[in-house]
Order: sequence, then structure tokens, then C-alpha cells
Amino acid sequence: MEPEQCSVIYIANTSEYHESLDVLRSVFKDGKIANLKRPLIHGFFHIHPLQPVSLASNNPRIVSTLQSRNTPTLVLFDIDNHNHNHTTHPNLELLRTVVEISREGRLRNIVPIVCSTSDSPEFMVKCLRYGAADYLLKPLREDVVKTMFLNAYRYQAGQHQQQQQQQQQAKQGTSGSALRRASQATGEMWAHFQDRIKAVFSKENNWLSQTVVDYYAPLPSIRRSSMSSVPSDRIRSLREEICSWDFRPLELDDKNLIQCVYMIFEQVLSLPGLESFCISGDNMYNFILDIFNAYHNTNPYHNFRHAVDVLQATYYMLCMSGSLIPMNKTTKASGEILSPSAPSKDIHELLRPIDILALLMASIGHDIGHPGVNNMFMINTSTPLAILYNDRSVLESFHSMAFFHLFHKNCLNYMKDFRQHPHYGAFRQTVVHCILATDMGLHSDYVNKIKEQAQQIRENTLDLEDPAVCERHRLTLCTALIKCADISNVARPFASAKKWAQTLAEEFFKQGDLEKELGMPVTATNERGKVPLEDFQLTFMRQMALDLYESVQTILPGKYLNPLPKVQFCT
Repeated sequence: MEPEQCSVIYIANTSEYHESLDVLRSVFKDGKIANLKRPLIHGFFHIHPLQPVSLASNNPRIVSTLQSRNTPTLVLFDIDNHNHNHTTHPNLELLRTVVEISREGRLRNIVPIVCSTSDSPEFMVKCLRYGAADYLLKPLREDVVKTMFLNAYRYQAGQHQQQQQQQQQAKQGTSGSALRRASQATGEMWAHFQDRIKAVFSKENNWLSQTVVDYYAPLPSIRRSSMSSVPSDRIRSLREEICSWDFRPLELDDKNLIQCVYMIFEQVLSLPGLESFCISGDNMYNFILDIFNAYHNTNPYHNFRHAVDVLQATYYMLCMSGSLIPMNKTTKASGEILSPSAPSKDIHELLRPIDILALLMASIGHDIGHPGVNNMFMINTSTPLAILYNDRSVLESFHSMAFFHLFHKNCLNYMKDFRQHPHYGAFRQTVVHCILATDMGLHSDYVNKIKEQAQQIRENTLDLEDPAVCERHRLTLCTALIKCADISNVARPFASAKKWAQTLAEEFFKQGDLEKELGMPVTATNERGKVPLEDFQLTFMRQMALDLYESVQTILPGKYLNPLPKVQFCT
């Protein structure tokens, strides 16, 4: 879609709209100002400002005008008037009326947008819940006005998608009922979920990644200025905890979680061969804080704590396989002494420092922006991400993109030499490959690849002199590590494993509540009180965890899998 294919109608209940019109004039220099009776067709947009109107007398006239639109039309509702509170403004009710009529099918090609001086997040969300496609802060800026046509593009794409759905539903009868219910739902939980997927406006630079991140990432919940330094004795204690299999992130506050991440990357970045990855401590902290803020920490399970748990598990396994030296060589936090086995020749040859860095980066970033629902829910409700990624590893593809968006923002901008690193391509490939491997919908496929590699190791048929074979072996090894780390909570000491199981079950239940609100089928694991917690956990261990851990055990010798026999005994 091109901008000139759209038109704009500006609805203002005040005579003080000239400043906004001046901005429109400055952007669309060929356009002229006209009222509804004299629409002009020159310039990028047709610009139609309404004179101050009385809602009661002019509502039919406005609706009639909107019904006559045959092209995508951006309707700009100005919610500013000294005589009205923002929350009770008549144009807000008009917005609601227009949206309702559109949903009934009596209005087409209409894209409602709100502009206002109110910067209240609650009011912005209210406008989006009323049906606005976008919210623009006044005074209007030229760079924002230039992107307004993108809302019409999204609308047209949505119309095309809706037509396809209707055609599909005609063929399959009631198969599209879940989608219809989702599109028509007005429940509180659905509205809350929709808040997470509303775009604000695209950015001039990296607009696609920024827009998608804006769809799903939460507002920042912690800032650098609020972070105080961690005392040295606490740092020593955290070193012990990081090097223990009984690591308990559920008991750590945000500051200590962030410090754990910093300490792990501080050690890894000192490895030989990573000199070009030179980044200051401040920039590293900023990067970690951005990652923290990109997680929905209101999620019971898929939050920053889970990410740190996976990072620590990966770090622990790398230490126990001899690929890293533990930052605290002996620790008795849980009764064991961390003592790595002799490095496996295969691991030592395969995992270069750049691979270790990539694996740990993937661990901390593998669930960035997770909305608290699974891939099937994203697909069944036809969310923008599902459409963008063609229903394939939807969330994992988003997590990978979001991670590199933050990585470029905080790291690559300060490390120009790293862009020229001979292994940067391999670094990116490993991060993407590892994050995609956490798609539990493809769990069996990845486990089978690990088994094939284990068989080759047993038969000594791997030709590591062949670069292509070596690269495949390396990627499969990294996949094995991050997959074990991602579900490692089932192999933690019982007290920790139970708490993690409870948080995961609660997140499943919340998705089930949302599915009920939408009238969608609810699986047994998502329905409260349907499956006992112990059955839920044991089923996962038997069907998912044991097969993976047993396969990986043949690839990664060492004591880091000691918890595995306990899991087998419990089942």
C-alpha cells in the first residue's frame, strides 16, 4: 500500500485544532484543507477537518460520511477540549460508536486513531480497548504523521486475512469459531492480552524489529538509576550459588538476579579470542537491564527468573564438562563439591570461546517478550506474530529477533570490531539455532538429532576434520546443552523442582482461563483442578526430560547430570 491510496478524516470538537492541521499541511504540502462537503483529492491524503460539532445532531452525518468511504480512511479523533475531561470526551464515545458499527459490518475501510495531549498510560490503554488502532500524542510530530499510513496497511492486511478466514470457515463449517470468538471477545483477560500486542508506531530505523518488539515487550519495570551496588560479601555468596546445582533464582531479588548474569558474562568475556568483544561494565549492565525489562515479569513462569535459571544451568554444565573454569571452584551450598571432569576431547575441540558466549547469550535471551501463552494459542487466535512467522516456531522466532534487536542496540554499536570477527556469523547462527531449539513442539525432532550424534560418537564415525560435519556437530552439541538447561528445573533438588512446577502449572492455568473466556477448547493441563501437580510433573519427566537427558549423557560426560538418577528413581 502507498500513502496516496489512503485518506484522512480529522474529527475535532474544538476550534483549537489549527496546530495539528499545520503539521498535516507541512507533511502533505500538496494537500488542501476542506470540509466534508468539499473533499479534495490532491496530495498524499485527502484531509477533511470537521468544524466543531454537536455530537447529538451530527452523529448521523458523521456515520453517513464514513459509510461512503471506498478507500482505506484514517479517522483521527481529537480527544482534547477544555470543556470536557479526557475520559468523558464525546469523541471517545463517538470512537466507540464507530468501532461498534464497523464490527457490525456497516462500516468498511475505516481505521480509527486517537490523538490527545493526555500521556496517561491508563487513558491510552482505554482508547485501544475502545477499538483505536493507534494513539498519537499531541502536539503531532511530522515523523509520526509520516507513518500514519502504516495503520491502514495493517488494516488492509487484516481485511485480507479476515476474508481468507471466512473462505476457510465456509469450507470447514465451524472450524473458525475460535477465531471469531477471539475477534469479538470483550473479556477482561483478553483485553489484557491484547494490550501486549498493540503497536504504537514504527520507528525510522530498524522499524520492523522495533515495531514487533513494541507489540509484545512490556514497559520498563526497572531502571539503572534504581540499581545500587552489590556488597563484596554478597558477590562471594552469589559465586557459590551460581556454581551450585541447587541454584534458587526464585528466592533472589531482581538486583541479585541481574548481578548473577553480569558475573557470568564478565567471566566469559575474559576468555581468549573474545578481545574484540570489548564492552564496558556500564554497557553490559544496560544490556542486561534491557533484557530484564523485555521479559513480562508478571508471567508466573516465563519471566527473567526462568531465563537466569536456564543461564545458570548452562553455565553449570559447561563448567562440569570442563569447558569453563567455575568462578568459585569449591562450593558446598547444597552439599556437593563442584569438581569438573576432565574435558571431553570432542567438547574441547568443538566449543570455542565464541560458541560458549553464543550459548550463554541464547540462554538468557531465549524467552524475551514471552506473552505467557504457547505457540498453539498464538496460532489459533491468529496473532500478528503467528502471521509474521507463518505459524512456525512463532515465539522462538520472536525471542531470537528481539534478542538481536537489544544486542545491536547495546553491544554492536559499541563493538565495531566484533562485526568484523571471523566467527561473528557463527556466533549469530548459534544463538538463533539454540533459541529455536527451545520450541517444545519440535522436542522429539531435536532429541532424535541428539541421538544420531550420540550414535556417531559411540561408533567413532564423526569426521571432525570436515568443516561441515564439525559445524553440524557443534550446533547439535549446543542444542543439547540449552535444551537440558531449559527444562533443568525438573532435575533440580526436590524443593526447587516443586516450586518451578507450581509456577509453570499456574501459567498454564492462566492460559486455560483465557481460553475459557474466548470459548476455546481447554486442554487438561490448562484446566484448574483437572490434573494433579505430581501427575503433571511425572508425565513431563517420563515423556520429555528422561529421553533428552539420557541421550545427552552419552555426549557430555561429567557429573553435571548427577540429578538424573534421582529423576529416574522418582518416576
